[in-house]
Amino acid sequence: MAEKRWWIIVVAALLAILMVRDSIGLTAGALVAAVIGAGVLGYRAYRRKNPARGPEVYCLRCGETLASTARHCKHCGSASWSMKN
Repeated sequence: MAEKRWWIIVVAALLAILMVRDSIGLTAGALVAAVIGAGVLGYRAYRRKNPARGPEVYCLRCGETLASTARHCKHCGSASWSMKN
Protein backbone atom coordinates (compact mmCIF):
# COMPACT_ATOMS: atom_id res chain seq x y z
CA MET A 1 0.00 0.00 0.00
CA ALA A 2 2.86 2.32 -0.88
CA GLU A 3 0.82 4.37 -3.34
CA LYS A 4 -1.23 7.24 -2.02
CA ARG A 5 -4.93 7.13 -2.62
CA TRP A 6 -5.67 10.81 -2.91
CA TRP A 7 -9.19 10.23 -4.18
CA ILE A 8 -10.22 8.91 -0.75
CA ILE A 9 -8.94 12.10 0.90
CA VAL A 10 -10.70 14.29 -1.70
CA VAL A 11 -14.01 12.44 -1.33
CA ALA A 12 -13.80 12.63 2.48
CA ALA A 13 -13.07 16.38 2.32
CA LEU A 14 -15.99 16.99 -0.03
CA LEU A 15 -18.35 15.01 2.19
CA ALA A 16 -17.12 16.93 5.25
CA ILE A 17 -17.71 20.26 3.48
CA LEU A 18 -21.22 19.22 2.45
CA MET A 19 -22.04 18.03 5.97
CA VAL A 20 -20.81 21.27 7.57
CA ARG A 21 -22.69 23.38 5.01
CA ASP A 22 -25.93 21.48 5.64
CA SER A 23 -25.47 21.51 9.42
CA ILE A 24 -24.50 25.11 10.19
CA GLY A 25 -24.62 26.95 6.89
CA LEU A 26 -22.05 28.26 4.45
CA THR A 27 -21.18 31.45 6.36
CA ALA A 28 -20.74 29.74 9.73
CA GLY A 29 -18.75 26.95 8.07
CA ALA A 30 -16.43 29.49 6.46
CA LEU A 31 -16.04 31.24 9.83
CA VAL A 32 -15.17 27.95 11.56
CA ALA A 33 -12.64 27.15 8.81
CA ALA A 34 -11.09 30.63 9.18
CA VAL A 35 -10.78 30.25 12.96
CA ILE A 36 -9.19 26.82 12.58
CA GLY A 37 -6.78 28.16 9.93
CA ALA A 38 -5.81 31.12 12.13
CA GLY A 39 -5.24 28.75 15.03
CA VAL A 40 -2.98 26.50 12.98
CA LEU A 41 -0.98 29.46 11.66
CA GLY A 42 -0.72 30.94 15.15
CA TYR A 43 0.52 27.65 16.59
CA ARG A 44 3.12 27.28 13.84
CA ALA A 45 4.35 30.85 14.43
CA TYR A 46 4.56 30.19 18.18
CA ARG A 47 6.51 26.94 17.68
CA ARG A 48 8.88 28.68 15.24
CA LYS A 49 9.78 31.20 17.97
CA ASN A 50 9.63 28.68 20.86
CA PRO A 51 10.73 25.24 19.65
CA ALA A 52 9.88 22.25 21.82
CA ARG A 53 12.77 21.06 23.94
CA GLY A 54 13.55 17.49 24.84
CA PRO A 55 13.82 16.21 28.38
CA GLU A 56 16.76 17.40 30.49
CA VAL A 57 19.57 14.87 31.00
CA TYR A 58 21.28 14.74 34.39
CA CYS A 59 23.92 12.67 36.21
CA LEU A 60 22.54 10.13 38.67
CA ARG A 61 25.58 10.34 40.96
CA CYS A 62 26.04 14.09 41.41
CA GLY A 63 22.94 15.61 39.76
CA GLU A 64 24.92 17.75 37.29
CA THR A 65 23.03 18.71 34.11
CA LEU A 66 24.56 17.02 31.05
CA ALA A 67 24.51 17.73 27.34
CA SER A 68 22.10 15.45 25.49
CA THR A 69 25.06 13.83 23.67
CA ALA A 70 27.34 13.43 26.71
CA ARG A 71 28.86 10.00 27.39
CA HIS A 72 29.92 10.77 30.95
CA CYS A 73 29.68 13.49 33.57
CA LYS A 74 32.51 16.05 33.40
CA HIS A 75 32.11 16.76 37.12
CA CYS A 76 32.32 13.26 38.65
CA GLY A 77 33.14 11.01 35.66
CA SER A 78 30.06 8.82 36.11
CA ALA A 79 28.42 7.27 33.03
CA SER A 80 25.06 6.91 34.83
CA TRP A 81 22.43 9.35 33.66
CA SER A 82 18.66 9.78 33.48
CA MET A 83 16.09 12.20 32.04
CA LYS A 84 13.82 14.65 33.83
CA ASN A 85 10.31 14.96 32.43
